[in-house]
Amino acid sequence: MGFRRVVSSSDIVARKQYDASKDLPPNFIIKSKAPSPQPSQVPDDYLTKVVKYIPAEIVAVFVTLDGVLKADATVPAFLYWLVFIALLTFVPLYTWKATKEKNLPPAYAQIVISTASFAIWVFALGGPFGFMDWYKPIYGSIALILFTLAPPLVLGK
Repeated sequence: MGFRRVVSSSDIVARKQYDASKDLPPNFIIKSKAPSPQPSQVPDDYLTKVVKYIPAEIVAVFVTLDGVLKADATVPAFLYWLVFIALLTFVPLYTWKATKEKNLPPAYAQIVISTASFAIWVFALGGPFGFMDWYKPIYGSIALILFTLAPPLVLGK
């Protein structure tokens, strides 16, 4: 069995019909002359923009921890605040890592909006704010509705 060098695209097609891999050495590379397809850059629709600004994974972690804390009625309010502040600190780091792209600056606007949206979600769910005398769930609901609509409109991206 001799080795042949592939020199044309028609030769590649002919060799594929009889399984060219049997006649080629293991380190032989066939270079395609066809251009690689470019990914389409379709702008996000409004709902996609809203979802991108809300750190759903961290909201899910908060909801889970909130359920754990509520399971014990003797848990002090400071523990709720500790969980909230820890996750609020984690949001910008998580968003930076999730949006990081090679040769591009960090997505600062998305990092800020994601951090603010997490705080608004916690406010809407009650969380540590529920221990404050002035807090009413309607305040959180209104803030969540207004904030969810605002970022895509303000940024226009």
